[in-house]
Amino acid sequence: MLELIMSVLTIFLTVFWSISSAQSISTIGEIYDFEVGDVFHTTETGQSIGGFREERTIQIIDKYYSTDSNTVYYKCDISKRYSGSDQPYWSYDSFQDIISYSNLDSLLNHGEIDTVMSSSQYYGRKLNYYHNNQTMADDNYCIEGCGGPYYHLDTYYSDMTLIHNFDLVYYQKGTETWGTPNWVNIDEPYFPNEEMSVFPNPCSEMLFLIGKIEKGIIYWGMIYSVDGRLVKRVDISNLESHAIDVSDLKPGLYNLVIYEIDKTQTMTFLKK
Repeated sequence: MLELIMSVLTIFLTVFWSISSAQSISTIGEIYDFEVGDVFHTTETGQSIGGFREERTIQIIDKYYSTDSNTVYYKCDISKRYSGSDQPYWSYDSFQDIISYSNLDSLLNHGEIDTVMSSSQYYGRKLNYYHNNQTMADDNYCIEGCGGPYYHLDTYYSDMTLIHNFDLVYYQKGTETWGTPNWVNIDEPYFPNEEMSVFPNPCSEMLFLIGKIEKGIIYWGMIYSVDGRLVKRVDISNLESHAIDVSDLKPGLYNLVIYEIDKTQTMTFLKK
């Protein structure tokens, strides 16, 4: 009987701890916990007279802390495109930036969070919801390990209606991926690293190639099985969104060899 009571008590404490933990407000350090190689795709849209849309691809390429470990710095590669009432066609830009976050052990938004929950989205990563009176925004939320705030804003004026959304549509953290990729590719691609890379890895349907692809140069990609058999050939020069369809490959380990004019690069990936 005592053994049964202890078992029930253990289960109760486990459930209680899970619920309590899920309801605790995240710290700034937990929200902005990025690693080198993390990728985030965001979209920002607004409807004000003609409206606008901005899409961004952000990749973390370096990370370091202040001497007191109270501030973290991230160096990012950012590619973006923009269109709006004053710019009906896509305008492209690509650059590097350094972003920082301080007071890493402090509670997010000074602890003034309306709701904390574990969502079925984002692989169960914890969400922190709050109302931002300064911007009159509803449904601000930050995701542990994925940043924010992401928000939806409705403001009504006598002569116009502004509807503003800023959303995370895709992320890749290590082997964990969520959402639908929305790569920003500019007319003159800027990628600071000469060596190419692929992700997500492992992948299931699409394998995205990141690297310096110059116009006018012919690139071929050959995919080989681990036993050396050629299973797929790809014209890298004419790829759309630098995406290689690998949905027809059987699960297993493969080598992607990129052939340029005077050199080759080999990348290994796992097809799920």
